[in-house]
Amino acid sequence: MAILTLTDIAHSYQKKGLFQPKQAPVLEHISLNIPVGQCFTLLGVSGAGKSTLGNIMLGIERPTRGTVTFLGQNLYEAKGATLKQLRRELQVVFQDSLSAVDPRMTAEQIIAEPLDNYQMVAQADKRAYITELLEQVGLSADDLTKYPRQFSGGQLQRINIARALALKPKLIVLDEPISSLDMVNQRLIIDLLQRLKEDFQLTYVFITHDIKAACLLSDHIAILEAGTITEQYTTVADFIASTKSAAHHLKTSLLAEHPMKRTIRSLP
Repeated sequence: MAILTLTDIAHSYQKKGLFQPKQAPVLEHISLNIPVGQCFTLLGVSGAGKSTLGNIMLGIERPTRGTVTFLGQNLYEAKGATLKQLRRELQVVFQDSLSAVDPRMTAEQIIAEPLDNYQMVAQADKRAYITELLEQVGLSADDLTKYPRQFSGGQLQRINIARALALKPKLIVLDEPISSLDMVNQRLIIDLLQRLKEDFQLTYVFITHDIKAACLLSDHIAILEAGTITEQYTTVADFIASTKSAAHHLKTSLLAEHPMKRTIRSLP
């Protein structure tokens, strides 16, 4: 069963030409079904249109054409209480952990923000609930009163994940959530996301250019090239075994982790 369905999505940006405005196409003919309880990965190089498609899924950027159906509702036609409920069930973790938070807020205030917007937890119980969320992502009550500048990039991304979990959503869009982290923190965050997916019965849309991360976290992989879905794989094993053009190009572009060994090589 699909939790999110995209039907014939296309999107263009206005681009001023020499004599008149022109449409610059970014996405064309995107149709996807995101299954419940899976990590559905959008994999592609920079500039492929991944983040634009993620914004369309989130209801941030209305597509030029096509429909987005979330939990059986048209996301761009929903209004009032229905739209508010849909937004509660659809959360996001962005790439840049620092710019995603208000530097003047403590960790407690950052995580409490969506709770206050939706009046999810009684005031008397809020601190205990936020502490529980922090512990779920590997932090502690000692971190409640700290500010973003007092956290490492990996720790701050954990706070962003805790904030996304606060409303107990059904779907989280992960927009390049590890690309700004070092390799150790990348793996720690991937492991955390895997555990949370199982513990909270979450569905993910994982937007990334990182093939290794995709192979670690994904259930389903779709390759986005120049604004179109060119290939889809229902298992990571199928993606790794594939000799199709897009998958082959991505896999053979991997670099060795150590700089001394950085020749182009295939995915092991």
